[in-house]
Amino acid sequence: MSDTVTILPSDAVGGDPQAAGALRGAAALVAGGSGRLGRLVALGLAREGAAVAVGYRTGDKRAAAVVDAVTGAGGRAIAVPLDQTDEAYVSTAVETTAHFLGGVDILVNAAGIAHGRKPVAAGDLDALTPLLWDQLMTVNLRGPYLLARAAAPYLRASRWGRIVNVGAHIGPDAAGSAAACATSIASVASLTRFLAAALAPDVAVHCVAPALKTVPDPADAAGGSTRPGTAPQTPSGLDEVARRVLAHCLGEDRAGETSVFGAVTR
Repeated sequence: MSDTVTILPSDAVGGDPQAAGALRGAAALVAGGSGRLGRLVALGLAREGAAVAVGYRTGDKRAAAVVDAVTGAGGRAIAVPLDQTDEAYVSTAVETTAHFLGGVDILVNAAGIAHGRKPVAAGDLDALTPLLWDQLMTVNLRGPYLLARAAAPYLRASRWGRIVNVGAHIGPDAAGSAAACATSIASVASLTRFLAAALAPDVAVHCVAPALKTVPDPADAAGGSTRPGTAPQTPSGLDEVARRVLAHCLGEDRAGETSVFGAVTR
């Protein structure tokens, strides 16, 4: 996967594609920054001049690699431990970002999980336990809420705050743990609308929701379980998601809207 992120044309989402360095002086916290999508977003933000805090839960080496890539190119970046299921962890991550980078102007919620330790097969309601359900809701929905709430004072203070949530649109074939995942991340759009109203006019809040289709989970040898995967029809996969996230960080488009793109099975 390429480390180069190209910003969308200005008429596609928003922002000036020629304004390299348009985020110079801004500080960004990327939750899930050690993941594949988070890495692309972090590198893209750094390319535009932002100082970046790379949030990670377990991928400390991957987070360090992202930091090295940014600083090696002359940018500013730090790695920040972040367990978004823990309110204290979230507060510390936000405060650490503000302390070392001078504030928080941009928050990107790009962390999430598709299932627990083991995927649940379609139709197996007993295996889809309340514990697993709560885990998915806590990470995928409560986590972005906690981060937005903790970062809100800094975002408001900048008077140009940006929150970009990464959600998804999963087709009706979702089943088992994929159905629980679909429920949690589809709700991110509603959270986005609430945050946009609550934080206006100082903070613009957006949601990028690639259309996903469920695919067989390779970890499930017996078959029958599925996991969400980027739809093949989605242009460039994660690169396209990252481009749209970055365009919202740069743009002046209306807050509260969810950008759905890619294939949707009906």
